[in-house]
Amino acid sequence: MKNLKDIAKVSFVALSVSLMISTGSMAQTENDKKDVENELSAKYTSISTHNQSKLTKKAKLGYANVDNLQNEKKENGDLNHEDLKSTDSNKDIKEKSEKKEASESTKDEEETEKEVVSEKSDIKDTEEVLEDSPIKPEKSVSKENSEEQVSEEADDKKAQDEEVKALNSAGQIVPTRIAGQNRYESAAQISREQFTNAKKVIVVNAQKYADALSATTLSDGKYSILYTEKDSLPTATRNEIQRLNPVEVYLLGGQQSISAGIENILKKYSNKVTRIAGRDRYETSAKVAAMSKKKNVVIASGENFSDPLYASSYAYSNNAKILLSSGKTLSRETRDYLLRNKSSIGKVTVVGGGQSISSATVRYIQSVTGKNVSRISGRNRYDGSVKVANSMNKDKVFIASGEDFADALAISPLAQKLNAPILLSSKGKLDTSVIAFLNNFKNSIKDVFIVGGYRTIDNNVYGTVQNVLKKQIAKPKPQPKPQPKPPVVKDQSDIIEEDKAIGLHDFVVAKYSTTLYNAANSSAKSVRNINTSTVMQVINILDNGWMQLDINGFKGYAKVSDFGMFNPNKYRLVFQQGADLSKFNRNVNMKLAKQNGMDFVILKAGSGYSGEDPKFQQNYNNAKAAGLNVGAYWYSYAVNVEEAKEEAVRFMKILGKKQFEYPVYLDFEDPSQRKIPKKTKTDMAIAFMSILEKNGFYTGLYSSASWINNQFERERLKEYDVWIAHWHVTNPNCFTPDYGMWQFTNKSKIKGVSDTGEGGVDMNYSYKNYPKIIKNAKLNNF
Repeated sequence: MKNLKDIAKVSFVALSVSLMISTGSMAQTENDKKDVENELSAKYTSISTHNQSKLTKKAKLGYANVDNLQNEKKENGDLNHEDLKSTDSNKDIKEKSEKKEASESTKDEEETEKEVVSEKSDIKDTEEVLEDSPIKPEKSVSKENSEEQVSEEADDKKAQDEEVKALNSAGQIVPTRIAGQNRYESAAQISREQFTNAKKVIVVNAQKYADALSATTLSDGKYSILYTEKDSLPTATRNEIQRLNPVEVYLLGGQQSISAGIENILKKYSNKVTRIAGRDRYETSAKVAAMSKKKNVVIASGENFSDPLYASSYAYSNNAKILLSSGKTLSRETRDYLLRNKSSIGKVTVVGGGQSISSATVRYIQSVTGKNVSRISGRNRYDGSVKVANSMNKDKVFIASGEDFADALAISPLAQKLNAPILLSSKGKLDTSVIAFLNNFKNSIKDVFIVGGYRTIDNNVYGTVQNVLKKQIAKPKPQPKPQPKPPVVKDQSDIIEEDKAIGLHDFVVAKYSTTLYNAANSSAKSVRNINTSTVMQVINILDNGWMQLDINGFKGYAKVSDFGMFNPNKYRLVFQQGADLSKFNRNVNMKLAKQNGMDFVILKAGSGYSGEDPKFQQNYNNAKAAGLNVGAYWYSYAVNVEEAKEEAVRFMKILGKKQFEYPVYLDFEDPSQRKIPKKTKTDMAIAFMSILEKNGFYTGLYSSASWINNQFERERLKEYDVWIAHWHVTNPNCFTPDYGMWQFTNKSKIKGVSDTGEGGVDMNYSYKNYPKIIKNAKLNNF
């Protein structure tokens, strides 16, 4: 339940092991595709099933090491990825040609037709369709040999999974590869896992990046991007749109990109299909920008795909829209947009070097907008992506191909949502600037996701990433002897023992309202006000009548005379102890867990993206059968009050008429919510909990100590119970009236409960008799 638990509880909150961003094309007719899919499905069911069984908490993405199985196959038949995309030299020629013709706006879509780099036959054979698949069929394999190969690969995969598990347990970062069969299915899978309840969806041509570049501004981290062919809607895309049942479908590009026939098909799945298209990519970009209320502007080249794509997360995190420009001159459509909106435009940033957007163009942008224009650029596209990443959160990082647009575009909505940078790489070698970035921030990075199969980014790059991120494993330090855990403070007269001297590591209580200072004298700077009856721990005693105290990890100095010794004898320190569980605790024997000291469980009911936790019903029934008290929590991805209300309603539907002896909590901790203003966070939490409270539930807020103390307006949350997570401390002072439960570790070992992949189980102390409180008040369906 720490900040990263759901991203990947997502992660990437979460994708499946079969997910792939690939650059392969598909058979043109749907019947041909189905024939190929049926043949492959029968042939590789055992491999797919095995891979699916290996989903882990790491991000529900699967381990990249499956690609290692293909090292030898890589040489057999020498499948040529260049059949699916142009070589670098051909790309350069085409890009030069494209720049020449950029001013001829009416030719723009005809020009981008040339970007389809392989001729499509009416029917592609099985081997051709599989060029981007991590599993390549042998040309002639008997049934027995095929089964033997599957068995060997399964054994190898099992061994590799054990290696990854060992590395994770040792605190090492293991890159996760997002890889699957083709770009259509990959994009649909991302949508299915990450944008479960998106009200709108964006459809772009899978082979033409010109109009597709504007999809990131339109998505803004809220809507998934799906791929289509010009005249054929892939089954995966069709099924995902049907599942979403969107109120609106956006088509980006004219009929040279997406035909009227596709538009008519999509009208069967949504009452509103909106085509956004201009004479060229620049006008399309301006039209999309006009739909955004954001004031800041990022301008990137429309003549290459790399700059706008790695700029997408940067634009999102800086509350900006993206406009496209030609290199040597500011495109007319972008200029007109800037002139029309000159009075309302905020910060203007150009992403890309002088080869992408010239200095003369930057100066012209300054004259048009009347703003100082900043530029973010590198010596190449890879270094440029690093320069952008330097200004962003670094706990999660995506690495995608800098040689093909499909991977980075498909993942960009999720990168926006997670405020995560997209770094670019060539197929076989990681740029030195990217290596330096990973090395410099290895202590901040928690997850790295490599987007694309090994024919897009090969295992040399994967291995480099893993090696750079390796950390020295420090020898475990001796753990201090646990200190007593004081109870809920009720009355000051009950908890102060005036006749006892205060000593090091003792717990003390404030006799009256006082102050903590940053030094041991009254003229020092005040750092925190302390209320009457606040309990703190002594961490240093000085000779001048002062002492240093700790409260929830916050340290300061106060006079010894302002505090009395805390008397823990009046109350039981801990009412009960229990675990919080989700699908990531794969196997749970509730009866055995209860026999080994567990009194209650707090079960994950679901999350903002994925809906109901697949283990919730089973865990609830088993816990009740074992006689355990039960509570529940909902992991939120909401970014505004309305989304928080929607999540509360979904939470209640899952809870139904079930009875809960413990509160039902809002879990508010996702990294994507960090930059939300404190007031808005508090509004969101109150809106969520108020809905539950009005419907007869005893509710509360879960988050980390730093979030509870710094990310919310605490005074406004006083009426709600708080479940605080604070690890690696002997006592987080959860025993004040502000807290009802303390999650003190994520590494507990409980017989009957499998760990989450983080080295143990989340364990908690409860300081209140919640079963009695809730049943007496007839809440939580009692």
